[in-house]
Amino acid sequence: MPDRYVTLSEVKETLEKEQGRRELSQEQKYALVHAQTFGRLEGKKARKMVDDLVGTKLLDEANAVKVADVLPQSADELRALLAKDKITLEAGQTEQLLEIVRKYI
Repeated sequence: MPDRYVTLSEVKETLEKEQGRRELSQEQKYALVHAQTFGRLEGKKARKMVDDLVGTKLLDEANAVKVADVLPQSADELRALLAKDKITLEAGQTEQLLEIVRKYI
């Protein structure tokens, strides 16, 4: 299976399923608690958001996953999230991405 980025919501669902089948390792338990705390969407919804964000051609999958995990509500939050990768967006592009996020929350 090819490597791909996954959202916290997808991690949460995967680990919860796995927890029902077997005992999780300590690291997996920590990851599950973190994902349960911060993964705020359903896994399928989060993946659909990532696909929509990547579909704009403004973000790659890695940055789209970051956006889906954090769910920024303002242009400043979005810019701060993307600043590390030196992604600069025009006002219209920022609003386009924020509209996609708002559609899923």
